[in-house]
Amino acid sequence: MKFLLLLIVVSVFLTSCEFFETKEDCNPICKTWESCNDEGHCVLKDIACTEAKDCPEAMPVCDILNHLCIEDDNTECYANDECLDLEKPICDKGICIKKPDECTTNTDCTNSKKPICDNGQCVEEACIPNCDNRECGDNGCDGVCGTCGANQACNSHHQCVNNCTPKTCTELSADCGSIDNGCGTSIDCGDCLATQSCNSNQCVDNCTPKTCTELSADCGSIDNGCGTSIDCGDCLATQSCDSNQCIDNPNNSFNGSFENWTDTNLDDWIIFSQLILEKEESNIYDLATSVKLTRDANANDNALTALESIAIPVTEGKIYTLSSYVLDNVNTVRIRINYMWLDTNGDKIGTSVYGGYSSDSPNWENLTKETNAAPVGAVSIKIFFRVYNDGAGGNTGSVYLDDVTITEN
Repeated sequence: MKFLLLLIVVSVFLTSCEFFETKEDCNPICKTWESCNDEGHCVLKDIACTEAKDCPEAMPVCDILNHLCIEDDNTECYANDECLDLEKPICDKGICIKKPDECTTNTDCTNSKKPICDNGQCVEEACIPNCDNRECGDNGCDGVCGTCGANQACNSHHQCVNNCTPKTCTELSADCGSIDNGCGTSIDCGDCLATQSCNSNQCVDNCTPKTCTELSADCGSIDNGCGTSIDCGDCLATQSCDSNQCIDNPNNSFNGSFENWTDTNLDDWIIFSQLILEKEESNIYDLATSVKLTRDANANDNALTALESIAIPVTEGKIYTLSSYVLDNVNTVRIRINYMWLDTNGDKIGTSVYGGYSSDSPNWENLTKETNAAPVGAVSIKIFFRVYNDGAGGNTGSVYLDDVTITEN
């Protein structure tokens, strides 16, 4: 048994170069990067290096401290100082690796955000803007190739296109001149006839404006024939403007403005004795004339010194407002407004109704009286003004009367 064990040990030693007795016996068995030492062992040669490419395959790592090639140490490290390969100085999970972002070729750059090896560093791939045949939109590098104008949009092909439908002159009701088509572009809608002018994109006839007289217009506003409105004035207080014509109001056709005279006689009014009536053209309230009423100095207190209108048509049951303007600028006389209802025969219904007196004033005063409802059988009304002795400084004096109207409430 002891002999057998001795035989096995001897056979192992005999198969190893390390136990050859001479270098000559060892050399044929050692590799090119090995040498046979004095003891007959095959050992790695000391190969000087400055970087890994100086080292053979069996010793691919260049020891940067001793500048000697050593075996690969990728699989064993505990700290960075154990990683002697200059190209792999970082100990990561027990393996020596290259520094992050350091590289030799693009394959060393495993970070997708930095795929390019540039001068030993992994860097982002340079972005080159692409605006070829692009008017607008993304340039591929977080920028834009341009912006579109008003009423435009950038389509999927990076081209600016109109964002609205342009209108025609007809759709815009334009006869002539230039006008925006609704999309920011001016279009030409042509010219007018030789006898016309273009006004706000409309063709209008060249014309000579007419006057109110030429248009036979008495009142109100009317077109002068050239597209411009002109004012033809107002009617009398007893009239209304209908289709530019002054017409008498049904209840005011009794010459209440005192403009109508036959010689020195006032139309549509009756003057009683002991009251003197004159046409007045200086002291007037409205239009051209008024009436001057003077109480006779010989009239007694009960004298009917009055001015009475003709019968004016009314409607049974209706209420009316009587209005007048009085200038009472003396203290010897005063005036007031009165009325009476008449039936179909012209006979008086009931008693006369009186309003308030005028006041001494240098200014025109509005005397008004609202009637009772026209009684049963009433078809007309008479308005009359009576001048009284004021008792302050004599029996005579003058007052002025103008613009008498009656209005249905």
